[in-house]
Amino acid sequence: MEARKDIKTRSRFWLLALLVVVAIILILAVIPITTTVPRKTAYELAAIRACQTINTAQVQYRSTYGRYATTLSELGPLPGSASPSPSSADLIPKSLAAGLHQGYAYTMVETPTGYAVNAAPQAFGVTGSRTFLRTARPSSGSTQGAGGQPRTTHRCDSKLESSNTRTGRKPQRRRN
Repeated sequence: MEARKDIKTRSRFWLLALLVVVAIILILAVIPITTTVPRKTAYELAAIRACQTINTAQVQYRSTYGRYATTLSELGPLPGSASPSPSSADLIPKSLAAGLHQGYAYTMVETPTGYAVNAAPQAFGVTGSRTFLRTARPSSGSTQGAGGQPRTTHRCDSKLESSNTRTGRKPQRRRN
């Protein structure tokens, strides 16, 4: 009778020990997930703000020089102690002008009607899982572009023009 009691006690101990080990493993598995998600979100928000910074710099550049900048380096800092010029207007930080800034890689191209800025994560899934695009066209006060086509500007924020680069599909618009 006492041998049976001893076996029950041992089996309960092992069951309890197994539950504790499983709980520890689950806790350790959750820790990387909880630290990665806020960091990735912070990188994505920084990318959105950087796109907005580039847009603001482009507006200032256009008002000063009469055209949009064609590269990020034209918006970037001055070399040495030179004064602002069309080739370096000193409107954005050096890291952003270099194209790598806070976990995202930025490219800007001239378009026939303005410019386009693309922000893509440097390490997909780590520094971000969305890409962002901002396009701009010169405004003439009209709601129609060349050839009577409607004028469109896509905002670089979390609601519009973000796409999942794995599937290539755009997420549904969030309603406010």
